[in-house]
Amino acid sequence: MYTPLLKRVFNINVKSIILDGEMMGWNRNSEIFGSKGMNFDVKNLSDTSVHRPCFCVFDILLFNGKILVKQPLKERVGILKDIFEPRKGVIQLSSIIEASSKHDIIKALNDSMDRKEEGIVFKDPDSIYIPNSRNGNWWKMKLEYFLGTMSDLDLIIMGGFYGKAKKINEFIVGVSAPIDATRKKYLSLANVTTGLSTEEWEAIRKYLEPHWMQTIDNNYENYRLVFGKIKPDVWIPPKKSCILEILMLKWKKQLVIS
Repeated sequence: MYTPLLKRVFNINVKSIILDGEMMGWNRNSEIFGSKGMNFDVKNLSDTSVHRPCFCVFDILLFNGKILVKQPLKERVGILKDIFEPRKGVIQLSSIIEASSKHDIIKALNDSMDRKEEGIVFKDPDSIYIPNSRNGNWWKMKLEYFLGTMSDLDLIIMGGFYGKAKKINEFIVGVSAPIDATRKKYLSLANVTTGLSTEEWEAIRKYLEPHWMQTIDNNYENYRLVFGKIKPDVWIPPKKSCILEILMLKWKKQLVIS
């Protein structure tokens, strides 16, 4: 079911090729890669599965009979970019960026989180390909490596933003603060776009859907909800909402407290 999709992907000059990469599951509906925690096996996918096999290319080892493993990575990447046309959800070239500072690394890690990816790999552009090596001037960084240095917060969903197909694809979450002995107000604190599986997103959307209120003027103020300059498309009464446990890996500057 996969091979026919590769028709006309490769340059007509390609006679023989060996690529290094990973076969992953591409969600046809949400158009994102599935994670290892999801209940599917790439080897057992069928034409009717939600996920489709997608080959993510990392490197090239041989091209038209020539072994390339001794050439520097930057040259191998240059060859890769010329020999095939990536096809979304079928065969894709792993995202490659040049990083020269701590800021570049943090941004790359945050961007990978936004794309619901596991992490990033650092590679020396002058490195050669060393089979079965975890060193060789290559280093892997995953968000899970930092779990012991981060704090979890229980935050309430206060509002949401519409994405494609008019579905909520981003939440505003916040904390409660006492006004007096009997009343609370709710202060927006962060936006949540990642960290949930497709199935979890759908379950939360279904639970909250009957209770969303369209944001008109400041009609949420009667429920003591306090947002920043950017107001959500919809908001929800606190008693109808739910709590998310948030691992605080990334903050957005849009947030406000009163």
